[in-house]
Amino acid sequence: MFGASTSRINRASTRYGAALLLSLLAVGLTYRIVLFSHIPWTLSLLAVALVAWIGGVFPALLAVLVTTLGIYALILAPASRLSRDPTSFAQTLAFDLIALMIANLVSQRNRAVSALRTSEMHYRSVTETASDVVITIDSQSRILTINPAVKALFGYDPSELIGEEMLILMPEKYRTAHKGGIARYLTTGVRHIPWTGIQLPGRRKDGEEVPLEISFGSYTAAGGEQRFTGFIRDISDRRKAEAALMQNEKLAAVGRLASSIAHEINNPLEAVTNLLYLCRASSDLPEIKDYLKIADREVQRISLITNQTLQFHKQSRTSVAVRCEEMISGSLILYQGRLVNANIRIDQRHRATQLALCVEGEIRQVLNNLIGNAVDALPPQDGRILIRSRNATDWKSGRAGVVLTIADIGTGMSPETRAKIFEAFFSTKGLGGAGLGLWICCELVEHNEGRLGVRSSQRPGASGTVFTLFLPHPGDSERNNTT
Repeated sequence: MFGASTSRINRASTRYGAALLLSLLAVGLTYRIVLFSHIPWTLSLLAVALVAWIGGVFPALLAVLVTTLGIYALILAPASRLSRDPTSFAQTLAFDLIALMIANLVSQRNRAVSALRTSEMHYRSVTETASDVVITIDSQSRILTINPAVKALFGYDPSELIGEEMLILMPEKYRTAHKGGIARYLTTGVRHIPWTGIQLPGRRKDGEEVPLEISFGSYTAAGGEQRFTGFIRDISDRRKAEAALMQNEKLAAVGRLASSIAHEINNPLEAVTNLLYLCRASSDLPEIKDYLKIADREVQRISLITNQTLQFHKQSRTSVAVRCEEMISGSLILYQGRLVNANIRIDQRHRATQLALCVEGEIRQVLNNLIGNAVDALPPQDGRILIRSRNATDWKSGRAGVVLTIADIGTGMSPETRAKIFEAFFSTKGLGGAGLGLWICCELVEHNEGRLGVRSSQRPGASGTVFTLFLPHPGDSERNNTT
C-alpha cells in the first residue's frame, strides 16, 4: 500500500514538474527571441497543449497559470504599467480562455484514446480466449478478423483465412443462399431470417461437416462500409445429447405403447378363450359356428391392433403424402380400451381435403403422445376429446397445408405451465413422466417442417387444452423449394 502511494506521488511530481519546466521554457524563449515577442502567446499555447497531452488537465492548468503570469509581466505590461494597460489585460484573458479550451480538448482526446485502447485490449482478451469462433467479414463476405478458436473448430490457422471468403467455411449447397442473403440485406436493409441462434452445418478444412450455431450482427465501419460480426459455436455435443434424449424418450414411448397394446389385446384374447371354452362344452353345431364367428371377429380386432402398431417402425424415414384421418384412426385404436373403460367420447370431424407431407412414423408418434396426454388430462368418467382436421395456411411462412386439432375438456394449464411444456425434462405428471414427450414432439414436427401450438384455459365451465398441428401440403414443403 505504501509502495503504491509513493508511486502515485512520483508520477504526479513528474507531470507537474514537466508542466513547470515547459511553461518556463516557453516564457523564456518568447522573451529572448524577438520574433515571438510580437506573437507572445504562440509558444505558450503549444506548451499548454503539450502538457495537457503528457500530463492531463491539472498540470495543464499549472502551465496556463505560469505562462500567463510570465508573458504578461515580462512582455505585455512591464512593472511600471501593470495596472494601466487594458489591451494587454484583454489579450491575457483571451489567451487564458483559449488555453483552457485547448487543455480541455486535449484531455478529452487523451481520455477517448485511453478508453479506445482499453476497449481494444478487452476485445482482444475476450476473442483470443473465447472457445467460440469470433469472425468479422466485409460486404463481399471476405474475412477481416478471426480468432484462434477457428483452429480447433475448422482446422485452419487464422492467418490462412484472412482475406478469404467466408464461403470456405460452408458446405457447397449453402454458399449461394449466403451470398444472396447478404446481397438482399445490403439492398433492402431487411433481415429475411433471424440472425441469432441459426443452426447450420459448417465445413472443416478436411471436408468434414460439423453442426454449428451461428449469430450475426452488422455495423457500419469508417467510410460507410457495412461489416458483419459473427459468433460460431460447435454444437456437436449438444446434438449428441439431444439424440440420446430423443432415443431415451423413444424407448419410453415404446414402453407406454407396449403397455397400451397389451391392454388392448388382452380383452379380445380373453373373449376368444371364453368362446373356445363354450365351443368345447357345446355339441350344437350351429351354436359352435356362432361362437367361432364371434371369436374370428375378436382375432381380426387383434390383427388390426398389431398392424397399426407395426406402422410405428415399418414407415420409411422419407416424407410421403398421407391422409391425416388414417394416422389419427391408427392412434385411436391403440387407446380404444382406455377410452371405453374411462367412458371417454371421441368427437371427430375431418374437413381436410388435401394430403399432408410428413414422415408418417414420426407424426404417428406425435399424435400418439398428444392423444395420450388428452386422455390423462380428463376426469375418470364422462370425458370428451375433440379431433378436427382442415385445410389451412401457416400464418408465419404462408405455406398451405393441413391443421390437426386435438382438444380435451380437462382442467387446463396455468400460463406458467403452458410456457414450459415444450422444454426438456418439464413434467406435470411427477414420477409418471420424464418430461421429454412434448419436447420430442416439437423436434419431430420441426423435422417435418410443421408447427405445433397450444392453447389452454382454466376458467370454470370453459377449461381444457387445445393442441394444433400444422403439416404442409406436398407441393408447399420447403424441401420442394430452391433457395
